[in-house]
Amino acid sequence: MIELIPNVPDNVLAFTAKGEVTKEDYKEVVFPALAEIVKDHDKIRVLVHLGPEYTGISGGGLWQDDKAARKYYHRYEKIAAVGDQNWLHRSLKVFGWMMPGEKKAFAAAELDDALAWVAD
Repeated sequence: MIELIPNVPDNVLAFTAKGEVTKEDYKEVVFPALAEIVKDHDKIRVLVHLGPEYTGISGGGLWQDDKAARKYYHRYEKIAAVGDQNWLHRSLKVFGWMMPGEKKAFAAAELDDALAWVAD
């Protein structure tokens, strides 16, 4: 499940993932939020928080994630990845060059720092 994190600056999309992320999460939460933010902002700043309840992403969710990345490719300005999963930090280092903009990984305890970084 993906939920929007409330009370963030209006130029930031902040999501938290819990349990398994599915294609429905992208269709019901992510894509509408992306469509809304690009109405007022040319560039997109995203914070993705993978909490301790996060168990993974379904094949359909992975496909939708790829669609979101491609559809808004040139609009991403900053991406903050937050979580204590080692693979998250390694993946950002290895594959981060594939997405435009600045990217930075944060530990789960640094959620507030990540939000400040992505919003600045």
